[in-house]
Amino acid sequence: MQAATSRLCMKKYVKDICDRSPRYAGTKGEAETCDYLVAEVAKIGAKVKLEEFDYLHYAPEWSRIEILAPNLETLDHLPLLLSCLS
Repeated sequence: MQAATSRLCMKKYVKDICDRSPRYAGTKGEAETCDYLVAEVAKIGAKVKLEEFDYLHYAPEWSRIEILAPNLETLDHLPLLLSCLS
């Protein structure tokens, strides 16, 4: 029963984190995820030390795919920003 409960809890944590997408540094989703994780860790009595550092923000705006064979073709498209699997 303990393992089943742990799996359900982990599934809930992953869903809660994924619901806060996108989670790029500096976004609302990233701040909400940080607050959520700090609160969850505090519930089990552990201490969290947050450290700030400079980060070059990554926000994809577009990308290009070049198909080389059988015919040369270029596809410009908007990338998928984030999914709960990334």
